[in-house]
Amino acid sequence: MNKILILTDHNIKEAIMAITKYYPNKIIVLTDNSYYYERNREKLASIFQWFINMEFKKVDFSNIVEIAKSFNNILNDVNNENSENKFIINFNTTDKSIIFGIMFSAYSNNKFIDSISFFDNNIHIRNSFDLPILSYNLSDIKKNILKYLIDENEKSMDYYEEKSVENIASVFNISKPMIYTHINQLRNMGFIEEKSLKLTTAAYIAIL
Repeated sequence: MNKILILTDHNIKEAIMAITKYYPNKIIVLTDNSYYYERNREKLASIFQWFINMEFKKVDFSNIVEIAKSFNNILNDVNNENSENKFIINFNTTDKSIIFGIMFSAYSNNKFIDSISFFDNNIHIRNSFDLPILSYNLSDIKKNILKYLIDENEKSMDYYEEKSVENIASVFNISKPMIYTHINQLRNMGFIEEKSLKLTTAAYIAIL
């Protein structure tokens, strides 16, 4: 198994602790190339790059969905090179957008994730806490319905539900009652808004 540790360039001490804890075969440092963390990137490279494969990947940290998309693309690119990868994610940042974006994308790719952890400064800097690796548990048909609605959302579709359900039933050759069931379940999961077929932010991440 090829262990790949993924972290950010925000906290050099916690990054070093994660690297020495997991002894990965490869390190991927997520960064927006901010000047503020340039010294952290330089120090990580000077300490580890000579004996561990280290890559710095540019990520758009502007919002949760963009972070999730960037993280998902990185996983896909790395897995195209080697399908035996297992990813270890360590959060060495307190930025909630980064944490949630990466974590939610990891849930979409949970079969590739070996562990998710963070160091809690509020208790003791050396305490590492493991987080659960969850899954959205979306069936193929639910994913297809969400993808269809995303395409229609981008076309500024008419959100009249009855008409839309008819279209979805026709596209996927499934009865209207079954489509209503899937839509209600997706609403309960937080992927579709309550009184329309507009998608929530969570839907865009869940189908990555």
